[in-house]
Amino acid sequence: MDETKLTYHRLRHLLYYYLHRGDNRTVSAAASFFGVSRQSARKVFAQLSDNGYLEKDDSKVSLTLKGLEVIRDQRGYLEEIGIAFEAAFGSPPAEAWLDAFQIIHALPNEKAAYIAKGVTFLRAFTALRALGADTFNANILRGKFGIFPASFTVYKKGGAGVSMGDQGFRNPARLIIGADGEAALELTTKTFRYESLADGKNLRGALKQLWFKMGEEWLVAPEAQGRRLIPGGALRLDVGSGRCSGTVQIEAESSALEMPRSKADIRLEVDLDTSII
Repeated sequence: MDETKLTYHRLRHLLYYYLHRGDNRTVSAAASFFGVSRQSARKVFAQLSDNGYLEKDDSKVSLTLKGLEVIRDQRGYLEEIGIAFEAAFGSPPAEAWLDAFQIIHALPNEKAAYIAKGVTFLRAFTALRALGADTFNANILRGKFGIFPASFTVYKKGGAGVSMGDQGFRNPARLIIGADGEAALELTTKTFRYESLADGKNLRGALKQLWFKMGEEWLVAPEAQGRRLIPGGALRLDVGSGRCSGTVQIEAESSALEMPRSKADIRLEVDLDTSII
């Protein structure tokens, strides 16, 4: 990152245009948000545009690929710390991300990663403990902690083909492992579309409720800022040298009335040598 071109002030403006859409993605709206004159906001836009970070179509401002790359470098930290600010202080998302950016910009990269990882652990395990579920998994290697991408497939109960529910979650999920062996699978839901080959119906909806099987008991998966969590105790994991595979039994209900509540198996693969944060 060239700090002579991307000062803290200019980076905040770049992040503003990344976070806002529609009528809020204009130079005038940015001036109002930051409490500066339009002339000052236009000057910052011109600097970022001249250096290839922003472009304008009519009055709407958007990031170029070069600008998006700057944000992607810090997106993980911004998202985790921003979510914490939203939850703790009730900050609107854009303000929470800008506050998070201020912290990240002032810290060495490893310190920012440490804080982002810490708030993720706190969010996940606070939600799980409120459920009263055991988050410990005996197969997790002690001392191997972090947040890891978990590629997965949702299969129909008994493994008879891929379930419609496979489209209801963002892939990969994340396996969160604490230093003491605590673990949680974090699933982010998304809107799904499914066309039935049998009758040609087009189904559209999102996850309404999620259960997981812990021993012989079915429990509701707790939600933390829009993400569903499954505790380590429900994950049947097989940890090898640097890799981890496992399954968890779930039951899901969607907002699509035509779609019945159904049980399924999530099979996941995790590379424990590649952490996200």
